[in-house]
Parts: sequence; structure tokens; C-alpha cells
Amino acid sequence: MLNLGCTAIDIGLDPVFTFMLDFFIAICLFFSLSGPGLLVNSVPVYGSPHPAQQPLPAEGEISFPVMVHSSLLNAFGAALDAQEHLWVAVGTPDSKLTVYRSQTRGSTWEDVLTINLNQPARLIELIAPAVPAPLFIFYLTAENHGDLYLFRFDALSQDTQTIPLAVGLDTVDDFSVTIDRDTNYYIYLLHVNEHRTGLNGYFTRSLDGGRSWEERQPFWNCFDPAISFGTGSLLHCVWRYAITGREIHYATNRYYGAAGRWSGLYALKAGNERCFNPVVAQAPINPYWRAPVWACWTVARRDTEMLDIEYTLSTDGGRSWDTVTNLGVPFVDEWFPELSTATGSAELCYNAGTRTENGPTVLYWRNCRSYAPHLWSAPVRVNAPRLNAQIEGARPRPVALYRDKPSFPALFFSLYEPTGARGLYFAPVLPAPELNQLPRRTVPSPQSQPLPDLFDVTGRRVNPATPQKRSGVYFQQSGTTLKKIVKLR
Repeated sequence: MLNLGCTAIDIGLDPVFTFMLDFFIAICLFFSLSGPGLLVNSVPVYGSPHPAQQPLPAEGEISFPVMVHSSLLNAFGAALDAQEHLWVAVGTPDSKLTVYRSQTRGSTWEDVLTINLNQPARLIELIAPAVPAPLFIFYLTAENHGDLYLFRFDALSQDTQTIPLAVGLDTVDDFSVTIDRDTNYYIYLLHVNEHRTGLNGYFTRSLDGGRSWEERQPFWNCFDPAISFGTGSLLHCVWRYAITGREIHYATNRYYGAAGRWSGLYALKAGNERCFNPVVAQAPINPYWRAPVWACWTVARRDTEMLDIEYTLSTDGGRSWDTVTNLGVPFVDEWFPELSTATGSAELCYNAGTRTENGPTVLYWRNCRSYAPHLWSAPVRVNAPRLNAQIEGARPRPVALYRDKPSFPALFFSLYEPTGARGLYFAPVLPAPELNQLPRRTVPSPQSQPLPDLFDVTGRRVNPATPQKRSGVYFQQSGTTLKKIVKLR
């Protein structure tokens, strides 16, 4: 008698052979799972489709880049602290970790601290709580095929502490960290071994500022992990499915990452194309079940011959998702997407161009407002020499300049070097008037009445004659009317 789930089939097999066959089938099913623990289902769930949107024009400007670090680097992380000071941690090939700070919105930078590591750091993540507290710098070295550490740094007392997180014989290839927005904050960590499938990852959290960590929760078949804290108590997680490398999976935890509280698994993308480096972020607005969640990743057409940026959106806190939309430009490679959210908007930056030795590589920035989450601005190019094309630890990143009010972000990036990434640069997006702060004016006489001011979805003023050549949604200020929506066709 062979027992397969709930079906019994009498095929007259030897009992020992039957037991071994059952055991083999159970192992195969066990290691084909994906996600946290075993509380997942393998049936892809898709949200309702949404029609593709025409990108809006964004006549944006990027200020002249400020150099933060001049020499070769392997990785960097950046964050804004509770006092709205900008911080950057840079790892260099000579096994040093340097911490920089700006108290002037990025216009000037100071070298605060430099320490020697046991190995060069190849991945760095820097997070800062929403209250005055130490900085948390997570770094991954090549020792033991991947050792992960936490470096705590208190800028006021100058106290430092290095805490081993995942060191020893087991390999760590990639990790992701995030922090919630509560006063009594938790820190969340997911690290994975990308040399194997099955149980290859672990999730854990710290309730005491990184000093101690809970028992690890198993994660299955997880490559390229990315976790992000949303609103309320929501924790979002996306990753590349390790078995095929051609699916993007998603799960959420609505209880501050508590064990046994993970949702079922959603397949945001499933097909024949390879996928890389997914990222996820939720707008920090309440209620959480109405705050949009964006997920982006790199998709490889024709098995890495052509790279594009794709995204999908959830408008119900991650319960359902729209169909996947391509944000890329035809016949141009795009990769290394990074997402961040601030009050009222989502910010996306990514590389565009070519990855070859002599080709150009530029940085694009795009913006999306929370009240129009399907409408992304057209890409704005950051004017700089060729960007780093290959070093993942030095990929571009957007960081907010304010914590609790709408603003455009700052972009951190490194330049191309045949042997690595050269220097670290800071370029804030020039501010533009917010839609709810447009000035009121009296209506001039008909003889001298100029064309009305028009603003795109990012709040940037545009030439009123230009949008007539491009369809989209624009905002018009006329007379004492605060704003009205104008559709030009």
C-alpha cells in the first residue's frame, strides 16, 4: 500500500520500499518550497490587472555632484538619522571601513571614523532609527566564504561595538536589513547562502538595538533577498526563487516579523526570463492597508543579453498585485534598481546603458506620487561621468533628505573603474514646489494674460506649450483655484 497524500493505491510493493519511496517524495516536496518557514503555499496569486500608463514628462535637474570619497571602494551604505544628518559608510579594498557625516544636507562632508576590518567588506547596509540612537552598519566579508557582522556606532559618545551575526562555516552570500519606525524599534535581518537551494536562508530580529538576536526563522529557496518595513506593523520581503531563478516571490509579515506570522507566498513574476535584484518599499502613510507597495527588479531578456526594469504595485498592503509593467527603454540595458519611499512619494534609481568595458553607463531617477501610484515620471538622467556598471555593493541608492515632510531625494553613486568602483558622489535632486503649496494669484487682464502654469505629477513646473505634444496628467494653477487636473491629448 503506497500512501500519496490522501490517496491510497495498492500496487503490491514491499513495505520497506514503500516507506523509502514515501520518504523520497516528502524530501522532494520539502525542498521545493520557497519563503519563510513552512507557512507558504506554492500557488501563484495575482492581483487585478491595471492598464499600462504613459510615463509623464519630468524636466528634472540634478545638482552638481559632491564628492564624498575619492578612492576605490567595494561597497557603501547611506542613511538619514533622527536629526536629519546624512551618514555614509564606505568599505575599501584595503579592509577599511570609513564613516562620513553631513550636517549640511550633503553640501559638505566630514570623515568621522575609520576602522580596520579583518577582510574587505563587499556588501554594506547602514540603517538609522527614527529616534536618537546609535548607527547600525552591517557588513559582509569574504572570510569563511562569507561572514556577516554588525558595527554599532554612537556618534555622541564615540562608543563602538562589533557584533558577529552569521560567522563560521556556513556561507553567507547576500543579506538585507531594515528597521521599523517605532520609538521602541526592532531591527530585522535576512541572510542567505546562494551556493545551495532548499533551506538556504534565515530571518531574525533584534529587540534591543542589535545587542542580541532572536532564534533564527528558516527561509527556503531564497536568492537576492530584500526586506523593507512598511507602515503599521508590516514587514515586506521579496526574493528570487532559487530553484529556477526565473520567478520573483513575495511574502509579508503583519506582526513585526514574529515567527509563524508570515503570509502565504505570492509569485509576483513567473516565466522563462531570468530575474535579479528585486526590491520592495511601501509608502509611509496610514492606514497601511491603503498605502501603496511597489516592487521592482531586473529582468533578463534572452538570458541576460538584454536587461530591463520591471515593476508591480499593490494598493491593499500587499494582499493583491497588479500585472507586471516594463519601465525600461527598448534596446537599452537597465539594471541595479533601488527603491526608497518618503512622505508622499516613491523614488527609483537604476543604471542604464551598457555593461561592456567601453560602453556608456548613466544613472536614471524616477519619481511616483502616493496619490497616483501607477504614474511614474519619465527618467531623469544624472549628469556625471560613466557610472559603476558591475560592482553590486556600490550600486546607486536614493536617500530622503527629510524624515517627515515631502521632499525630493539625494542620489549616491560611484563611477566606473576597470578594477572596481571609483569614488562616492552625492547629488540631490533640485527641489520643486509641492502641489499643495502652489501660490495663489489674481487673474490678469485678458490683454496681458499669460499661459497658465502647469506642473507634472512630480510637482515640477513645465512649459505649457510642451505637454501638448505628450499625453499625460498635469496640474494647472489658475487664478484663485488651488489646482485642477488637466488631461492633454
